[in-house]
Amino acid sequence: MCATLAACGDDTSGGGAPDAGLIDTTPRDGAKGGVDSALPGNTPRLTIINATHDLGPNANVGTSAAVRFCFKQGSVAQNLSVAPVPPLPATAVSGSPSGAPAGLYYGAGVTFTTGSVDFAGRIVVPIAMNVRSLGIAGEATCDQLVGDTADAGFGDGLRENIDYWTLPRIEVGSIANGKSYVLALTGCVGDATTPNPGKCGAGFVSGGGPGLGNLALTTYETTAPAMPSTAPLGARFLHISTQANAFFSQATAKGSIKPGFVSNPADGGGFRPITDVDPPLGKLSALSAVTDVTDGDSFVLGPKSLNPTEAARGVPLLPSSLAAIQTASGLGPSTGGSVYQNGQSYVFIAVGDPDTTETKPFLKPDGTPGGDGGDGSRFNPRFFHFLAYPTGL
Repeated sequence: MCATLAACGDDTSGGGAPDAGLIDTTPRDGAKGGVDSALPGNTPRLTIINATHDLGPNANVGTSAAVRFCFKQGSVAQNLSVAPVPPLPATAVSGSPSGAPAGLYYGAGVTFTTGSVDFAGRIVVPIAMNVRSLGIAGEATCDQLVGDTADAGFGDGLRENIDYWTLPRIEVGSIANGKSYVLALTGCVGDATTPNPGKCGAGFVSGGGPGLGNLALTTYETTAPAMPSTAPLGARFLHISTQANAFFSQATAKGSIKPGFVSNPADGGGFRPITDVDPPLGKLSALSAVTDVTDGDSFVLGPKSLNPTEAARGVPLLPSSLAAIQTASGLGPSTGGSVYQNGQSYVFIAVGDPDTTETKPFLKPDGTPGGDGGDGSRFNPRFFHFLAYPTGL
């Protein structure tokens, strides 16, 4: 199951897990379909992604920001209560800045099991906790931090819409046992300071004070039928980058988007699309069978770069190697190298901002934007990239 928090989508809902032991951050073996042996057989598989554009000045942790999640649950609205567990994830996930507090930072995702929170049979209300604020609160459980039993001694009381944001609830039946989902967190909080409010997505109004803004958690069922090991790789595409949607709309270049695989990103050789041109924001594509995928392939947003010089050479739009996607997604290598093997099915997810005038692709060793990746700088997860997760249990 994959999950993303998004500002736009088919249906808006939220989800989460009840204790630190439920977040699955261990490397997965691609040869086993990405399924951890500790994952209960019939529970939903959930992947949650921080695709937000701006969590506001009160959430800044260096050049990024992060959330952890608490959850209310109950059989009816009248008996909802906060689960007495630590905010999740309780450990660092792939893409976290070095030495930063645990949390789900911009552009990161993590897969988790549901534990005692029954996503299929109860109402679940996700609460996005500001990681910066949790540094003040210390090691408290969710019921001590928020809700009717909150203890004012933890951080002198956390403030809604500054230290945490209560998201729209996930209704009973939105998530079913035995299926896979992506939960996408997208949008901007009310006091976002972005210079380009359009990158927050639909429904955002700039210039406001602290508030929920258009922050939302959208649920996408990514379940795909199992395939024999001799079958091609199965791929779906989920476009949740409100930043890319705004950028390409402003550049009148949305027709350039046609995601797929290439054998050679230097000249676009071996391009194999998996969707039609211009897949809509917040829509999950149908499963596409892709032949001859190898460890050396790259996933691209489109067949031609917007840069005329690059386009003339056949360079595709925003290529990313499968190895880089695997690392960004926190998936461990299989015995054969890549986790993306024949007979497996994955959902490839577009997140981040491709606008280099606002978001630099790399960060210098001191955390400031800049560099080229070969001078000690590292990739900036706020920049556009792909994540990919298994579509099956």
